[in-house]
Order: sequence, then C-alpha cells, then structure tokens
Amino acid sequence: MITWLQTSLGKHHKTLLGLLLGVTIVSFVFFGAWSNAHPERGAKLFFGVDLNSARASEPYSDFAVLSALLEGRRATDDGIHLGILFSYLADTAQIPAPSPEKLKKSVEESFGGEESLRSKWALFVGEVQRLLGTSGAQENVLPRIERYFSMRWRIQQVQERLLGPGYSLPFESALEWRAQNTQWTLDTATLSAASFSPKIEPDEAALKGYFEKNKESFRIAPRITVNYAAFTPSAADQAAVTATATVDQLRNFALENAQSIPGFDLAKLDEQLKSDAGRVSLEASWREAQVRDVLVARVSMLLAEKLPVEEEAPPAEKIKQVLEPAGAALTPVGAFDETSVPTTLPVSPGILANALSLSAEKWRSDIYPSGAGVVVFFHQKTDPARIPAFEEVREKVNTGFLRAEKSRLFSEHTRTVRDQLGSAIAGGKKFAEAAQALGLTVKSHPAFKPGSPPSELSPVRDALFAELPALSAGDLAPVLRNGADALYVRIDKKETPELDLNAPEIQNITAINSRYASSGSLRSLMDELLVAETTHANTGKGTR
Repeated sequence: MITWLQTSLGKHHKTLLGLLLGVTIVSFVFFGAWSNAHPERGAKLFFGVDLNSARASEPYSDFAVLSALLEGRRATDDGIHLGILFSYLADTAQIPAPSPEKLKKSVEESFGGEESLRSKWALFVGEVQRLLGTSGAQENVLPRIERYFSMRWRIQQVQERLLGPGYSLPFESALEWRAQNTQWTLDTATLSAASFSPKIEPDEAALKGYFEKNKESFRIAPRITVNYAAFTPSAADQAAVTATATVDQLRNFALENAQSIPGFDLAKLDEQLKSDAGRVSLEASWREAQVRDVLVARVSMLLAEKLPVEEEAPPAEKIKQVLEPAGAALTPVGAFDETSVPTTLPVSPGILANALSLSAEKWRSDIYPSGAGVVVFFHQKTDPARIPAFEEVREKVNTGFLRAEKSRLFSEHTRTVRDQLGSAIAGGKKFAEAAQALGLTVKSHPAFKPGSPPSELSPVRDALFAELPALSAGDLAPVLRNGADALYVRIDKKETPELDLNAPEIQNITAINSRYASSGSLRSLMDELLVAETTHANTGKGTR
C-alpha cells in the first residue's frame, strides 16, 4: 500500500536527500525489555503482547521509534507501552485499517502536507533504515513504515473517540480573553547595580562567620590522578581494511557521523555522493573509521588478555610492560577534578573527562576515540572531597563575603529607593521627574497587550505579568530584578475591554480549554490502564 509513495516520489529523489526532516535528527535510546529480550525468560504479557518476544513487540517498538523521529525526540519504553495500549483499544473498538486514500492523507498530514512529504520522504526512509537496523533495498523497511502509519491512523481514531467533549466555563474563558486583550501603558526606571558601590570592610570575625555558614560552598571536589595510553593504527591495522565502500555504506556512514566528519554538509549529501571528489573524501573518513574499528578490536583483545578489569589494579610498571610492545606509552596526568580538566594535553578535555569515573575498583577505562587512534585511562589515585581550613581559602571567603554583602545591601537600597519614589509621587511629582532625581534611568513604553510586550521588557516578562493583574493605573509595582539591576514600573494606563460571552473569540477559547480538559482526562485514563496492566503483567494480579 505504501508503494504509492515510492511511485509518486521516485522521480524526485535527486533533490530529496539534501533536506532534513525539519527537526534535528537525534540518537535514540532503547531500554531494558526491548533491547535485551530473550525467549528463555518466558512470556510476559502486556495487553496480550509478549514483551519478551522481539517479533511480537516489533510493531510497537517501531511505533515508538518512528513517532519519536517525526516529533524530534527520544524514543522510550513509554511510547512502546502506549502503542500497545492504544492498539488494544483500537482492536476492542473494532476500528479497521485505513483505506489507501485515508492512509495517504494521514501520511501527508504527518509531514505537514504533500510538498513537504516529497522533500523529506527519502531522508526519512534512510533514517528509519538506520534506526531500525535494516539494510539493503528500501523494500526491506517499507512494509514496517506502512504498518506504522496504519497503526498511527487507528490510534488517532481511538483518541478521537475517547477524548469526548470536555468542559470549560465560558465565564473563565471570558476572563482569560479579557486578560489577553487588556492594554497596558507603562513607565519604567532602572537602578544600575554596577553604579552601587558601598564601602564594605569585613573584619576577621565576619569572614570566619561567613565561612562557617557557607562551608559546603568551599568544599574541594575529589581530585583524580590518572595515566593514559594512546594507541595509533599500525600498518597491519591499515592493511586489514581492504574493502571499498559502496554508495549505500557511504550514505549510512554520513547520516550516522555527520557531526564528526570534517567539513561535511549533510544538506549536500546527494550532491557529494554523485561527485568523484565527494565520494573520495567521504570514503577517506569511512576508511579511517574502519581502521579505528580494527584498532579497537586489537586493543580490546590486548586489554582483556593482559589487563583484565576483573583482577586487582596492577602496578604501573606492569601496565607499561604490556603497553610498550603494542606501541603505546603510559603518560601521567596531574590531579584534576570536573572543574579543572587539563586542556593542554593531546587528549581532548571532553575525552579526558571520562577518566573522572575511575576509582581503585574501576581502575581501567573503556576505549575512547582520539584523533585517528584511541586512548585508555588507568587510575592512579583519588584524593577524596574535603572541606578546607579557613586559612586555605581565605581569599575565596573574602570574595564570597563581599559579593554576598553587596547583594544584600543592594536589595535593601532598592526597597529604600522605591519608598522614596512612592513618597515623591504622592507629593505631586511626576514619575519621570522623581526617578531622575534619584539617579534612575527612565523610559516610557508604548501601549501593549500581554502577548506582545516591548522587547526591552522581555527579561522581566514573567515577573511583570505576575504583578500586573493586581495593579491599576497610577500604581507602582513591586521592585523587579532585571539581571543584576532593579526595575521600577509605574502603570500609566490600563484599558480593559468589555466582556461578551457570545463573542467568537471567547467561544474559541472555551473550545480550546474544553479540549485541553478532555485531553487531561484521557491521559489520566491511560495512566490508570497502564498501571493496572503493568501490575497484572508483573504479578498476575490487578485488572484491565
């Protein structure tokens, strides 16, 4: 059935692969029961589906993966469980499979229309092949894609039936509409934190008191000392890779490693595959990856045989004796923690940071890529976390005390300034005049509605609109913090529209709120069904 897509899209393939799905393609994580299912565990039924059977659960794991791909998020077990649940409900409600016409329309809607579908289909199929682990011709994955869209259509029918009408009070919708359409005109005045320079001269007792109250903030993190060994491909590793990459292999390699290929532009993949120079460049990166795989296999075997992690950590001398014949030296790295990962070593800080998980028990790391080769880290020692003596961090204590005290004094100062501003306005002064007399920077803003405040008020939008409903024209709002600065807001005008419960806009809000309330009820129902069936599957108790 899905072949109508191939027929209608086939002639467009020359331009399709240069376009992404409209969202960043992400890696997907699969959990427990789905990636490690074994028949010997015995059946574990969930709404009649054996969770321990890869074949039985395949349609639902496909559903989770493809739904996540279209929505630009990670696939999780929750998506698999919901797929099973909704399919069970669709079967119970005897909802048939969609007709070819309905399926075609559903697929187009999933991609945002027919033209959008044409521009994204080829890359979508290629990405599904990669994520589902299929290979070769597209015909290997097309039946699974068709099954997904058919399942998606049936599930949508179930959701439409279960959602129901929902309910929302029209008067609440009217109040919401009025809040959205109230027009505000504001004046603001800014008190700069940078211009606030109080004289602070702490004595020893004040510093020690601050240290005692904030000891945890001065705790020194665990520091680890490691050695690392860098392995580079040998001539034998290079010679082991004799195959030439096919176009499909290059395509899959590019899709999986787009971020790590130097100078590669995924949008130009089709163009690069048609170019001799482009294929040579891609194949060079592909070959480097293949050689690294051979190197990883060689190093893995060496470490498993000579330095197995199951044994106690050997002395550094023994590690050297194992590594040197393999062409790798043991290089020490000075003590560091997560805030001070060295940046001047041949090993990148991002890779080196993995060594922080090592310990006396886990004394050897996994194998990590580094340039054209790989590296392995070996634990030497760990200095445990500790709270230092006051004298050891006196300068940091002094800096922290001055910062905290300035912040406290500035907060007090902002409240004093607001009181002075309010008194001046009550005495007959204009807001701008009173604010300027206090050294504040004044600005008047044009009238706006909550949905479109002036850009300069964006940083304080949430705090501002939390205060506005309780204010009227002429009121002075509580002090707002705009970054480090203090912001004073005076309401110049507040224009509130009249309510009309029969207005189309209010009826539209009521419909949206009703739909939202209904969706919440549906989710609650789904949660109850999932919990009940999970209990039944795990214990044999509970009910559907």
